Order: sequence, then C-alpha cells, then structure tokens
Amino acid sequence: MPRFLLDVRCADLIGWWLRVECPACGGRSVELPFRLIEGRTPGLRLGDVLRGLRCRQCGVRPGRVEMVANAADRAHGRPAPGG
Repeated sequence: MPRFLLDVRCADLIGWWLRVECPACGGRSVELPFRLIEGRTPGLRLGDVLRGLRCRQCGVRPGRVEMVANAADRAHGRPAPGG
C-alpha cells in the first residue's frame, strides 16, 4: 500500500467502513465505520488502525481488510444480508 494512503486521517474517511475478515475464525467478518473509529480515538490515521487490528475472539491479525461504502456493500459477489 502506498505510504500516503496510510497517512489518511480517519476523520477524512467518515462515511466509509472497514470490513475485516479473520482467517482463523472461518472467515468471520465485521464491519467498522470510520465514524465510530474516529469517535472513540480522534486523530488516528489509517495506518494506525490497520497496524492495531486483531480478532476479538482469537487475537489473530486480519486475513483481509477492505474499505467499503457501507456495511451492506458486499464484495466478491456475496449478497448483502437479507438479499
């Protein structure tokens, strides 16, 4: 990832979400809104967030992290919940 992307402030990404998948928990995924990340820890940069990501259940680093427009935006052809 180019360095300048890691320096983007989370405050500038409000309206976007991170989808984080754990490789050890069978592909379990969670969606995290940047609005929530910025609200809990103001001033973080994207690189800070990515370095600190761990699965709450097993403590493993994510296998995949995607930035999506909203929590229902499903990548890789997976349908949105309820659809």
